[in-house]
Amino acid sequence: MFRSPRVALWLWMILSESSDRFRNRKLAAHARDVRFGTRDSPSGLGSAVSPAAVAGDQVLGTEDCELSAKQLCMVVNAEGVLAMPDVAAPEGYALRRYRRGDEGSLAGTLQAVGFRDCGVDRVLETLADADRRAGSAVVEFEGQIVASTFASRMSSDRVSPVTRMPGEPLREGVLDYVATHPDHQGRGLGRATCTAVSRYLVGQGCAMVSLLTDDWRLAAIHLYLSMGFEPVMNRDDMPERWARVRAELERQGNADA
Repeated sequence: MFRSPRVALWLWMILSESSDRFRNRKLAAHARDVRFGTRDSPSGLGSAVSPAAVAGDQVLGTEDCELSAKQLCMVVNAEGVLAMPDVAAPEGYALRRYRRGDEGSLAGTLQAVGFRDCGVDRVLETLADADRRAGSAVVEFEGQIVASTFASRMSSDRVSPVTRMPGEPLREGVLDYVATHPDHQGRGLGRATCTAVSRYLVGQGCAMVSLLTDDWRLAAIHLYLSMGFEPVMNRDDMPERWARVRAELERQGNADA
C-alpha cells in the first residue's frame, strides 16, 4: 500500500498512539463513573449514587461478567487496608499461609460453606499460581484448616467487579474463597484471614481490594463493613438492595461496626 517504509512506520506510530490515548480515556471514564460507599466516606472513595456461613465468591473471568454483576461488590482502598488493626488468632488456632498438604481439610471447609465443587483437585488447581499461594491465608485448628481467604489480583484477561474493565491498570486485588467452617464461626477467623490477605495485596502494589458477596450473607457483609469495605454502586438496583441489607442488619442489631 505504501511504497516508502518510513511513511508506513510513521502512520503506524500515529495510529498506535491514538489507540492508546483512547483506551486510557475510556478506562478513566469508567473509573469516574463508579461511585463507592456512602457520603462522607471515611476511606475517601467517593459519594453514594441515588448487597450462617461466611463465604465469598471466586474471581470471575470476562465470560462470567453477567453473573458477577448480579452480586454485591465491596471495596477498600490501600489506605483503608493499612488502617486495619492487627488481628490475632484465638488460643488454639494458628493463622498462617497456605502450604502443600492443606488441600484435604481446606476442601472440606470450602464444601461445608457452599463451594460444592471445591474438591482437592479443584483446590490444587486454584492454588497452582505461585503468587496466589504466597498471598493466601488459612487458619489451622488441631491439624485441620478451618478458615481461609485466597489472594487474587486482577489482570488483563479478567474483568474487574468494580469497573467492569480489565483489571491490570487498576492494580486491583480481590479477596477470594472466603470461608469459615460452621463449627468455628464467631471467633474472628474470617476477619483474621481477610486482614492478612488484604495487607498482602496492598504490599504487592494493589491500590484497592475488592470482593463479591450476596445480599443474604448478612454476617459476612457485617464483617466486611466493620473492616472498612464499602458498597460499590455499580448497577441501578444497588442503592435499593443496599438499603434493604442495611435495614436488615439494623433490625438484627448488626449495624455497621
